[in-house]
Amino acid sequence: MSDKTNLRAEMLAILGNDAQYYPHFIDKNFPHIMRRIVDLWGQPQLDNLLNGLLAPTRPGCIGFPRQALMEIVDIRQLLRQRMVASGVVFDEGGAVRDALWTLVDFEQENYPVVLESQYPHLLPEILSHLGKAQFNAQIDTLLAPSRQRELNFQEAALIELMTLKAMHGTRYFPREKPVEELHDGHHDAHAAGVFDRFHRH
Repeated sequence: MSDKTNLRAEMLAILGNDAQYYPHFIDKNFPHIMRRIVDLWGQPQLDNLLNGLLAPTRPGCIGFPRQALMEIVDIRQLLRQRMVASGVVFDEGGAVRDALWTLVDFEQENYPVVLESQYPHLLPEILSHLGKAQFNAQIDTLLAPSRQRELNFQEAALIELMTLKAMHGTRYFPREKPVEELHDGHHDAHAAGVFDRFHRH
């Protein structure tokens, strides 16, 4: 049996009834990452590794393809669900990053790098309203001239806030559908739920 076959078998054994989370794209294109996921499964170090891979700007790297980012978020959220059930407590930073990637539809050019690096304290409150009308209201509050002066916003941060607002409206309120008719896709529900759970801790 080849090393690749062994690796696939190990990953499937880890996933068990959650085989739908199998990272096919990573398995095919980044086998070294797959090996690390298998070797570190169930350990907090894996959460740190995956969080680093999801960083929007890594020195010397151009970033991962969209499909890889989606699989990394899925794997990290499954890992956290299982470890939280075992009593492990995580900081909310990882959940913030997962929610942001989901909101920008895994498009790297739309990731709010400046907000994450310069104004990280604002993101948990904004994202606590993910999928709700209050999300845009929260951003409108931050865009008010008085708040801009108070927070000393960089122009890039203002652009990122407006981009998040636009993408949130497109993703969760297409054509102004009622809340009960909102799209409830896999990544939307998963990321919002995971973020909300960590935000409360």
